[in-house]
Amino acid sequence: MTPASAADCEQAAIGAYLLGADDESAKHWEEAVRAALSGGDLAESARYAFWLGFGFMMRGQAAPASGWLSRAEALAADAGTECRASGYVLIPKCLVAIDDGEPAEALEMAVSATEIGDRFGHERECVLLAVDSNASLRMHGALDRPA
Repeated sequence: MTPASAADCEQAAIGAYLLGADDESAKHWEEAVRAALSGGDLAESARYAFWLGFGFMMRGQAAPASGWLSRAEALAADAGTECRASGYVLIPKCLVAIDDGEPAEALEMAVSATEIGDRFGHERECVLLAVDSNASLRMHGALDRPA
């Protein structure tokens, strides 16, 4: 039996997520991380680890979220060059900075993440992050006027 490719695992993870099968989705994201690592693709492995960790974070599972997001950040750094995950890993940090009352830090990370996403042709993710960060900063009274 041939092991599934990382891209196949990613598609299975997304499909399971859309069906509400969170545990199955997490299993497929973890398989994608392993498949990308075994293929020597640290950048894609970092991206898959990010989505696994972000999924845990969104479900309020702090311990596995922290572990996988840290792993995503380490893999992105080990890739040796900027990659999509380099920007993705800034998203949770931005949200934490907002919650910690550090709007300037949050805004700096949001801008960095959107610039990285833009360089990799991920305009939709950039716009969503910018809108979410702007709204969060506004809710915390960090922005004085509309953008």
